[in-house]
Amino acid sequence: MASTFVASEQELVQSAQTVYAALKAQWETYSNYYWQLGHSFDTIIDYFAFIDGSDAANFSQIAQQGHQSSLGSACWYDDFGWWGISALKAAQYPELFKDVAPFVTIYEGCWKTMYDNAPNVWANNQHNPAAAPFRPRFDGGVWNRGWTGKDECGGTNHLPRDEAECKKDPAQGDNLEGIQNTVTNGLYLVLALRLYEATNNALYLAAAKREYDFLNQWFNVSDSQNGLLFVPGGGVPGALARERMSTYASGTRVCGYTPGLAWSGDQGIIVGGLIDRMIVVPSDNNPGSPASKYAVAILECVASLTNHNSYHGVMQPWIWGNGGDPGDYSTGVGVFMRYLLYADQKNTRIRNQTRSQDYRQLIAANVSAVPTNPTQDAGLVPLTNWLAILVAAIQMSRN
Repeated sequence: MASTFVASEQELVQSAQTVYAALKAQWETYSNYYWQLGHSFDTIIDYFAFIDGSDAANFSQIAQQGHQSSLGSACWYDDFGWWGISALKAAQYPELFKDVAPFVTIYEGCWKTMYDNAPNVWANNQHNPAAAPFRPRFDGGVWNRGWTGKDECGGTNHLPRDEAECKKDPAQGDNLEGIQNTVTNGLYLVLALRLYEATNNALYLAAAKREYDFLNQWFNVSDSQNGLLFVPGGGVPGALARERMSTYASGTRVCGYTPGLAWSGDQGIIVGGLIDRMIVVPSDNNPGSPASKYAVAILECVASLTNHNSYHGVMQPWIWGNGGDPGDYSTGVGVFMRYLLYADQKNTRIRNQTRSQDYRQLIAANVSAVPTNPTQDAGLVPLTNWLAILVAAIQMSRN
């Protein structure tokens, strides 16, 4: 991708260095959001690896301290996916971080928490008559939270709300708890596949296969209102991944399910998992494989929708619909940009999409929206988004 930006590469690198400095300052006081720090660290590692690694060894201690100080806020199984993925990535850069043993400890602990709990929620409750309405439609997936006992923060888990209760009072309770949502399943797939790639341990491969088969079944649901993938319509190419699984085995809808809702972060994570699938299963790395077709469809749809939105091509947290909660879901911009870069760097065939004119236009618009001189007061989420945008723009224009 030849540079299409008004700024030169040197100017973009200087902007990235400014954003990183502000983001680092945020990290030193930010201890309430475990998963957001894990997500932010993932992008910071890309910055060190591709742009400027001079501060990586110094940041290593900040990252470890951030993990430890925020661990008490980790209440959901997907929280551990964010840190598992970023710590595994850090452990693969000893030339940057020097002593990577602490990151190995982090990713092993995060995987254990996910693996021991997230896939087993139904199995732990299948003999409870009250849980019968929540039997999953397909086997093999993971849940974002348990249904019984204490959660990771010491709170009390409970069964999801059934469809009737959800309709009676949609605002009552938390409609996100105890469900199979896309972000948790996507992160689990990515972490399992990358652990297998790093270790060749068959346990990780088995977990990844089970998860991929689960997602593949959801992708192939023919009912346009309930499949995990949907086509927005109106001539928009490709498809988007919905925010959560739609129905239980009984056919009843999952509480909080909205057919027209797609988070930008989910699009990136699912594409990342599909890229990892094609790495681990080379026979899938061809244009006719389901993994390739899904990845291309999502990339095409995101670019088309973003380039024609009312924000002049600037990516929004919700690619389709509006799920609210900007404090958390605004992270989706950075998540997508990070996985866009990952797809571009890891699969040269997928570059037909990542380096298309549509993505040149998308990246240029988002680079233009990054403030000239941001300070730490901007906040951890926007700063991480901007750094992810700049790193993707710089690296993808180089090679």
